Amino acid sequence: MLILHGHYKFRKRKVSCRNDYCTICNRDEFTEGIRSFRVIHIFFIPLIPIGFATEWRCTSCGKDPFSRRPISRGLAITGFVLSLSLLAVSVAALWEERRNNPGGLCIVLVMLGGLAFVTANSLSGKRRSEYLARRKAVMPLRTDVCPYCATPTFQRSTIRCELCKITIK
Repeated sequence: MLILHGHYKFRKRKVSCRNDYCTICNRDEFTEGIRSFRVIHIFFIPLIPIGFATEWRCTSCGKDPFSRRPISRGLAITGFVLSLSLLAVSVAALWEERRNNPGGLCIVLVMLGGLAFVTANSLSGKRRSEYLARRKAVMPLRTDVCPYCATPTFQRSTIRCELCKITIK
């Protein structure tokens, strides 16, 4: 049975902005925080309200600036161990049925190749440290004027433009 489901985003509006490192563009970019009210729908009928969520967008490419963020070393090792366990179980199951399932060897070889690829790409801690260094080196926005309307901002606990209703981070 086919169930069409997903989520709608209502009342989208810009609520904050900052300079950040975009992993898609591979450089420092101006990013905007867009807040919306999310609702789960089934067959295009909104049913379950989830709540408000802020999603960051790079103004250069229009995508999430953190979408290609490298994973941590601990998560990579956990994934490697789980994949290795799954591979061992698959090999054991195929060993029992090796006469009935000659195509199982192909599955094991594909899994082994995937495991080698994941290991080579995930366990290099250099990418993660480079990402964190690039993120830390981003120059912050000027906080004395709003980047949208160029009016002076108010310096309180958070820097905010009262005309645009935008928080500058």
